Amino acid sequence: MDYSVENFIQCLQDHKTATLALNHWCTGRKLPGAHALQAQVLQDIVVDPQSYDGPLSLEPGEILRHRRVCLNWGSTTVSEADNWYLPERLPPAMREQLALTTVPFGQVVMALGPVRTRTLQAKATGAEQDPRFILHVNAVLHTADGTQIAEVREHYRRELVDPIRNCAY
Repeated sequence: MDYSVENFIQCLQDHKTATLALNHWCTGRKLPGAHALQAQVLQDIVVDPQSYDGPLSLEPGEILRHRRVCLNWGSTTVSEADNWYLPERLPPAMREQLALTTVPFGQVVMALGPVRTRTLQAKATGAEQDPRFILHVNAVLHTADGTQIAEVREHYRRELVDPIRNCAY
């Protein structure tokens, strides 16, 4: 398999969640040190919905959380992500799993039949771009019935196609 940026983009398009795509990609690439993706949670806090500038439609009084993670395959950071999510739209067991484990969001919500709608995709190229990244993707995550549950802003690391480095987020 060709582990190019273009093939990684296709891998993302071929999977229901980024978590599934990254697990498939890293397994195929035989990255050392793991058998599954783990989320290193850097922040998971309630935020003021008035400060949120994304595509999620919130109901009055609804709680919005901002979760910042590094997604790691063993000791290799493969993605950094910001996730704004609506915890009240998730079953209690999923909220608990997000709070207490290193399981990535996309895997936690898999039973809801998630559907990703990309709102932005940009290759990281040019002198003005951070050299740590190869791709930036923004997406809204819906349940199978169309209920919005999260917006993600994903930053895919060069480690997916180049030699291994570590998280600096």
